[in-house]
Amino acid sequence: MQLYYIYDCEKRTWRESQEEWVKEDMEKIPVKLILEADSQEKIDRLLAENNQHTLLAYSTKNVHDYRQDHLNKYAVARWRVQLFEKQQTAIIIADVLTLVSDNDTEYPYSFSLTKNSWQQFSFRLDYGRGKYMANPYINLSSELYGHHVKNKWDWIDNLGLYHNSFSIYPVLPDTVGQGVMEFLKKLAGKEFGFEPTVSDNIPMGRLLKYFIQFPLDVNVGWYADLLGEDFKQRINRNNDSNFKLLCEVLGLPPLKSLKKAYNNNCRVLFICFILKSIGLEDINAWQQFYGIKKIMGEDIENLRLVLGRSGAFKKGQIFIKTSYKWRNLGRGGKWMYGYDSDITYDISSSSELVKWLLEKWGIKRTVEIIYPIINEWNDTVKDSIRMWRLLKNTEYMHRNIIQSIYRNGFTDELHDIMMYHFIRYQEARDAEIAERNKVAAERRKALLSLKFSLTHEELCRAEETKYGTFHIARSGADLDCTGKLFKNCVFSYVYSMEKKQCTIYYLMKEEIPLACIEVRGKNICQASGPRNDRMKPEARMAVQEWAEKHGLYLPPKL
Repeated sequence: MQLYYIYDCEKRTWRESQEEWVKEDMEKIPVKLILEADSQEKIDRLLAENNQHTLLAYSTKNVHDYRQDHLNKYAVARWRVQLFEKQQTAIIIADVLTLVSDNDTEYPYSFSLTKNSWQQFSFRLDYGRGKYMANPYINLSSELYGHHVKNKWDWIDNLGLYHNSFSIYPVLPDTVGQGVMEFLKKLAGKEFGFEPTVSDNIPMGRLLKYFIQFPLDVNVGWYADLLGEDFKQRINRNNDSNFKLLCEVLGLPPLKSLKKAYNNNCRVLFICFILKSIGLEDINAWQQFYGIKKIMGEDIENLRLVLGRSGAFKKGQIFIKTSYKWRNLGRGGKWMYGYDSDITYDISSSSELVKWLLEKWGIKRTVEIIYPIINEWNDTVKDSIRMWRLLKNTEYMHRNIIQSIYRNGFTDELHDIMMYHFIRYQEARDAEIAERNKVAAERRKALLSLKFSLTHEELCRAEETKYGTFHIARSGADLDCTGKLFKNCVFSYVYSMEKKQCTIYYLMKEEIPLACIEVRGKNICQASGPRNDRMKPEARMAVQEWAEKHGLYLPPKL
């Protein structure tokens, strides 16, 4: 069985069509381009000119996306769905044309289709084996370093080579996905005796992927992506008991009300995990957050969670994957993609705010203030919380700030009020820092002028050897120069030198620093090369002979 979908310009959506002309080879069918940003006037004109046997190649690329015009971008002219009930397999195919810019300098930019190179993207859903496979066009060439893309990306998830609107892969329409989903649910009905229900707030591409993997609990598919392969291997495809497993991993109580909310919104357990981590542990308060469709203002697929892994990751961190950014490389004005580092959001950093709110106004008002923060994490909120953390224990935490938080939470009004007091705080802090720097400069000047009374009179002069010359730091200025020469912190020994607790020597060969040596009594406590690295063999031999000559002990580990 094969289904065909074409773009309905009037309704701005894809619709199924079984007309014979739609089933022709793509080269035989006339095609016209329509963009997501096209005006209603242009659409009306296109409808008037268009005959019923013309395909409309639809693209989300807008005329304002002028920085993308050098990248390949595709307009989909037709979707096809092939359903094989006996093989329990569905194949989704997108027939696309390349979208190119007609002009390089004029604005607004216009685009047209390259009609001599039809391409196909296909996505295979093998329900019987719980497998899925994405196959982009094999000769697809990206502009990123000129490499050819031959990997099998999950383009249907919109998680391919580029991110979101920068994706060179077509986005699966819900209309097409719904037809495939009905087919898959019938297959599941034959296997389990009933058709499983699915969440309505998971993107269609991901929903198909998760249904193939976990037909009785599609929500758990997102957590498998979020928590990694280790967790994914623990999930049982053929039952719906993964809710308890998720609660165990996230440290949440497996409540009936939470299970019901989880069935309606896959984000619920993650939201409760955040609330618990920032100190909002009242289970009854969690229910106020069940309807949130976003988390910290980021799309669901951009989050990944690290739960107590070893190494550099701390327990309970959320990593928000930033999208690809355009960067202007040099004066030539060439634009190309570049990575931005992941943003790490440590969920424990908000716990002090929650604690402060609970102590002041109790659970009800705290929930009302925290809800919009969790629901929509934007720059205003982030900046306001940053200022709050700096001001909260100072005299600049004015009552106007506290009253604004109580009345409206973290809003633009609060940001403006806090900014006024934060500027006063910064001015006072800058003045304090300037005064500290002035005192530090005077103290440093005094230290540089110090003359040391040395502990070993017989070693007060420079001593030449076949390896180089041994020098001694006689003053604070000498010690400062030695620290700069060896790029170490030897100047911090100025107080010990002043009290005759130690003496600093250093070995030079012409202009090359070889060893910096700390002597206390008759013992060499430290001896290292530049940047506190281990001494080279030649330098260590020189220090060893010098120590033996003057009756100093050099430990073997140095």
